Amino acid sequence: MVYSFLWITLGTIFIDATHDFFSGFMSLRNDGFTMPAIILKYLETTARQFVAFVTIITGVLGAAVFST
Repeated sequence: MVYSFLWITLGTIFIDATHDFFSGFMSLRNDGFTMPAIILKYLETTARQFVAFVTIITGVLGAAVFST
């Protein structure tokens, strides 16, 4: 029980810190663009559609989990 709490807590902290660092770094290198603007700049149409699909599915699944 304690190990799972520590794993979830510390894992969330480190993964979130890594995500925030890299997204901030990408934004800084691209003149302060937001993530959607960076995606539009670097990905082709098929990859953009895939990213949009994954984002929508993740949002729906997250909403479903928190609504129950």
